[in-house]
Order: sequence, then C-alpha cells, then structure tokens
Amino acid sequence: MPNKKREKDFFDYINPFTRKYVKPGIDWFLRSRIHMALVVIGIIFLVVFASLIKQTLIISLLILLGGISKIYQRYFRAQVGIEFIMLATVVTGFVYGSIVGGIVGFVTFSLATYFSGRFSHSLFPSFIMVTIVGMVSPLFNSVAVAGIVLTIIYDILLAYIYIAWFRGRIHRVLLFTLTHFFWNLYVFTKIAPSLARTLLT
Repeated sequence: MPNKKREKDFFDYINPFTRKYVKPGIDWFLRSRIHMALVVIGIIFLVVFASLIKQTLIISLLILLGGISKIYQRYFRAQVGIEFIMLATVVTGFVYGSIVGGIVGFVTFSLATYFSGRFSHSLFPSFIMVTIVGMVSPLFNSVAVAGIVLTIIYDILLAYIYIAWFRGRIHRVLLFTLTHFFWNLYVFTKIAPSLARTLLT
C-alpha cells in the first residue's frame, strides 16, 4: 500500500522561517566581536532606558489621540465638546508632573486645532487654559477629581470669555459647554483612573 502523505506539523512551518530569518541574524551576530558588542549595547540601552522609552511612547500616543479627536469638526459644523484633549493633558500632568502636563496640553491643543481646520484668534484663551490645566493637575490626589474639577473651571471661564469678549452666541456656547462637561465627566470617571494606574505601574 502506498504511504499516506504525512501531515505537516509545527516544525515543518517553523524551519523555513528559521533558515530564512533567524539563521542570518545569528550568523551576523557571531561574525565579529563588534557585532556582538553592538547587540549587547543595544540590550543594555533598552534595559536602562526602558522606562523613558515607555513614557515617551505613551505621551506621544496620548498627544496623537487628543490631536485627532477633533478631526470630525472639519465635517461637522456644530461646536460640540467631544474630544480627548483634556484626558491627555490631565493624565500626563497628574502622572508625569506640571512641566510635562503643560507641554502636552499646549501641543495636543495645537495638533487638535490643526486637524479640526478651525484656527482663529478666539482660540487663544483655550491654548492658555489647557496649558494651565496640565500644569495644575498634579496638585490633586485623584485624577478623576482633577479632570472633573478642571473641566468645570475650564468650561465656566471659556463660556464667559466667549460671551463677554467675543460675543459668542449663547446657544452655541451652551451646546459646547454641556457636551464638553458631560463627555469629560464620563471620560474621567470611566477611563482616566485605569489609564493613570497603568501609567504609574
């Protein structure tokens, strides 16, 4: 009777991969002491600066998240307050300190303004206030309390500025204020605490 064709197992699939990708890397590593030294230095660098690399990556991702969170305003005319700028700003400030929080707030709001396509002189107070939010967020003992309290202060001040200084329409200001507050109320009670705990570990 003819032999049955053997079914391929794990090693039948892994061996070609090993020969094509792993073996050349090992050969390169063993080729000279310089290659060995480069690999060892790279490993030491990753171990020593792992925390810094992690922090830089996380901060960059939060800035990007906050920045693109207002891109919908390019296509949606109503001024609603759904965004992740406050989350990125307060959490980074709460975890990494005032300087980082202030920088993240300013950069994130700048990026969000670019993506929204709605830059105007009336946004200048928001740039200042978001930066201050990031700087004072470490003063709180709870990231949730920090986010909610600072959102309330931010919304009240911004509403006053837009109505008193820029003669903004009350119904538009009210729409932004209410949606911004309730959105961030949800964000800082449901998302921010677990995010902050993750960054602190």
